[in-house]
Amino acid sequence: MAETYHVLDIRALSVKLLATLCAGLPEGSRVKRSLSDAPASLDTLLLASIADNLRWLVWSQTKAGRKGRNAPASILNRLYESKEKKTSDSPEVFSSPEAFEAARARIIRGE
Repeated sequence: MAETYHVLDIRALSVKLLATLCAGLPEGSRVKRSLSDAPASLDTLLLASIADNLRWLVWSQTKAGRKGRNAPASILNRLYESKEKKTSDSPEVFSSPEAFEAARARIIRGE
């Protein structure tokens, strides 16, 4: 938001204006990537896919490739694995104050 619209305090904006501004952000922005659950920008994902395919083609022409041994690891899979690791450490989100209070009570009780 700050890079595109020079907005530093999003709490000063109305929700409707904020939603309109977010909809106009480029596809590579963090907000759009977060909404699409992509681990990186589209350009990075395409480059990783190209590199994976090139590495596989080169590997398939080697003796090990003909025998199906020592296949190269996928860069694209590593990007998605790192995204999954980040989400497992992400904070818990609650849909209502009641859900938060219920979770808080469970933690206090030691469950």
